[in-house]
Amino acid sequence: VAGQYIGMKQEHNSCKAANQTLIFTTLIALFVMIIVYVLKNFILHTVFGQIEDDVANYANTYLLIVSASIPFIGMYNAGAAIFRAMGNSKVSMNTSLIMNLVNIVGNAILIYGFHMEIAGAAIPTLISRIVAADLQIHIDRPFKLKFDWRMIKNILRIGIPNSLENSMFQLGKILVLTIVTAFGTRAITANAVSNTIAMFQILPGMAICQAILTVSSQCVGANDYKQLDFYIKRLMKTIYVFVVAINVVVVAILPLILKAYNLSSETTEIAKQIIWYHAICT
Repeated sequence: VAGQYIGMKQEHNSCKAANQTLIFTTLIALFVMIIVYVLKNFILHTVFGQIEDDVANYANTYLLIVSASIPFIGMYNAGAAIFRAMGNSKVSMNTSLIMNLVNIVGNAILIYGFHMEIAGAAIPTLISRIVAADLQIHIDRPFKLKFDWRMIKNILRIGIPNSLENSMFQLGKILVLTIVTAFGTRAITANAVSNTIAMFQILPGMAICQAILTVSSQCVGANDYKQLDFYIKRLMKTIYVFVVAINVVVVAILPLILKAYNLSSETTEIAKQIIWYHAICT
């Protein structure tokens, strides 16, 4: 919505869209956080079934701490989306770098320095997301907590179908994970490691899709569908080239990547199979 207003040269409305996105996203994120806390036991013990006691205890601690960061990651994502709508992804990149640096340094200090185990992994995640939210958001001053329902309706018209699509995808991942947990800790570990590596395999698609969103929204706002068609086709071709290239690299250095995780030989073999399958499907 903000991008379309930029394409129409209506900067005031674009700013209003940014403000309403921030307010509404933060409120929804607070609601989601409350739901996660209320359903914590159901998520851990019913959705994921019979998992080992130590895994369940670690998951419980991690969920308790990291769930508090949901409103902050919501604010960060709202801000990142606004900057991308303007075509300024550099701000989001710098914020993400700082967030990850805080997370990595915090993990090293709390896990290896203070021996805090899973809490040492969770606390830096919470802090890094708070830092990212604070760095990311620069909005109208004085900021007014006031709803513009017409603007919110425009945002939700696009946001609700998009969120439902993403929810179905995430639900699918949860259902797969409930099956994975039945195979024991090795399978859970291999799946977690593979998910991390898999993000790099689809990184060009994710990155260029953000660019497509910026370009397409501004082209639609300017009512220039010929240019929209040209750029989307060109960017899609670019995605395919880079996805093939990055998957070749990931598969080539996979033994080196998995070695860094210090996994057992059985877990390494499972992770290797998952990454190969994912590379082919990607």
